[in-house]
Amino acid sequence: MFLYAANITRPMARHPAETPLYRSRTVVIDGAPIHTADFGGTGTPVVLVHGLGGSHVNWLRLAPELAKRARIVAMDLPGFGLSPVGHGVRFEDQVRAVTSFIGTMFGGERPVVVGASMGGAISATVANLRPDLVRGVALVCPALPGLGFGSRAAVLPLRQALAFATALGPGGDRVLRARLLRSGPERAVRDLLSLTCADSSRIPEAIVAAHVALAAKRSGQPWYGTAFRDAGRSMPRALARGGPVETALRNLSVPGVWAHGERDRIVPCALARETPCSPTLRLEILEGIGHVPQLESPAALQSLIEPLL
Repeated sequence: MFLYAANITRPMARHPAETPLYRSRTVVIDGAPIHTADFGGTGTPVVLVHGLGGSHVNWLRLAPELAKRARIVAMDLPGFGLSPVGHGVRFEDQVRAVTSFIGTMFGGERPVVVGASMGGAISATVANLRPDLVRGVALVCPALPGLGFGSRAAVLPLRQALAFATALGPGGDRVLRARLLRSGPERAVRDLLSLTCADSSRIPEAIVAAHVALAAKRSGQPWYGTAFRDAGRSMPRALARGGPVETALRNLSVPGVWAHGERDRIVPCALARETPCSPTLRLEILEGIGHVPQLESPAALQSLIEPLL
């Protein structure tokens, strides 16, 4: 079931950096509100799916350029960005939400699905389970089977590794909220960009400001910490050997491209090179780029996505 609800679909307050780039609206999918950033455009529909703790603002550099050739919509996954928890935030809940979203948003036209990090794992799984709904898939530094073991572990500085483990542990939701309130949204955003980028100075200040504005807004959401905790805790099972992500990567039947940053510290490039995947999925390594090519090198990522349109 899909509908636009008069009391839910509405313009929302936006940071000045966002205003000319997209239209903010909330739609109801299977009875749950999903916030979207509609970047406009015509042609093949494209759905952008962010990663753990991310949102539509992660696509602010890439989406306007893609909109020159395609119809671009970024969704906020349940519990993230400006979307409430809805029917749940675990990996399997997110797969269901994305499947329902792409199956109803475009009047039966199959979109290209672009997913980053956790969103890449979700997008691959959706495309494998429902190839009838997906025209093609682009994976951007996707979360991968085997992540976190031995030489394949994320190459995180000790402070960030401990912070991540704490956020997923008992009481992690309270710790995460307290840390954001203590450091402030700007420090939190800049620290995260320093971790996920090979060179965060490549990101324009207006884009950083949009991330800070949304972080400040999210700090007041009652589900802010619990959504991150519960989604993160669900990932080991999804990434287990023989699990849905490994199965999807091996068996994808739709055309696809996999872009991975050579200097990714979250999902190491060595793991990407070692991971078996379907012959329909082409791996491309982006030299000198970290975990968020959509922010750090949008032109390179755009050139890989456009052949799928």
